[in-house]
Amino acid sequence: MSHFTTYVITKTDQKEELDRLMLPYHEYECTGRTDYCVYVDRLEESIKEYNENFSDYESPEKFLEDWYGLHPEYIYSEEPKVRPTESYAVVKDGHIVQSYQFTNPNHKWDYYNPYSWKNCPFLTEDVGDTDVKVVKKSQIDIDAFMKGKKDYFTGVYNRLKPYFKPDFISWKQARESVDDDLKKAREIYNGQQSIKDMEAAISSDELFNLRWHVKVDDIAAMTEQEFVDGNLREAAPFWALVIPSGQWIEHGHMGWWAVTWDEDKDFNKTWMEVWKGIPDDCYVWRCDCHT
Repeated sequence: MSHFTTYVITKTDQKEELDRLMLPYHEYECTGRTDYCVYVDRLEESIKEYNENFSDYESPEKFLEDWYGLHPEYIYSEEPKVRPTESYAVVKDGHIVQSYQFTNPNHKWDYYNPYSWKNCPFLTEDVGDTDVKVVKKSQIDIDAFMKGKKDYFTGVYNRLKPYFKPDFISWKQARESVDDDLKKAREIYNGQQSIKDMEAAISSDELFNLRWHVKVDDIAAMTEQEFVDGNLREAAPFWALVIPSGQWIEHGHMGWWAVTWDEDKDFNKTWMEVWKGIPDDCYVWRCDCHT
């Protein structure tokens, strides 16, 4: 499971519009809604997986039940005249001859909740400390957000830089030195005086959060300006942005346990350009998305 923030831009402050823009990205396997679902052919994948694991199963049918969670009633001996609104397969003479996943291939979330803007540090003063779930775009001070991020990264750099000794070995270097033996790499990396001093200076929880949000090792090799500029290029108040046309713009594809791929290296530039083109009288929801 993963949680990520998505800003959804709507032309009105009605939640129905929020739900309408988010619906094309639902995960059918969790929502049960058939909107935007199609049949995805996975025959090649099914045959490959079965051939690699057939010794663990008494039949292709049992494999399909276990591997894909197919209910026996959706495993046919002939192509059904009417396709079910479920994933299904056809097994003929002991061979998988058809295998389809009924799904929304554009899914991004299995549930989402709009949450309050209360205490958000980069709203304009006229919003105040109001507990609201939707604000106007004009009430979001992006310049204040970016300044806050710049101050944060500057503070991180200046606080941690003194702990990095000239002979510091980065995590990447530690792994390469032992051919990616993670246990040995951890011993080398965490055994350094630089890391011990840094951990002694700040709480372990805070250090974990710093390592999560910034590439701490970069501090050893970069100037303050390089470090701050590099992190600002990846700064955004959200992971994904949905605009009134329905387009979903994301930093990268989010999977389980915050594993991401296909990340957009120019995401900061992309979202800022899109943001500038959104009328100030549009409304903005910030949603906690789960996948």
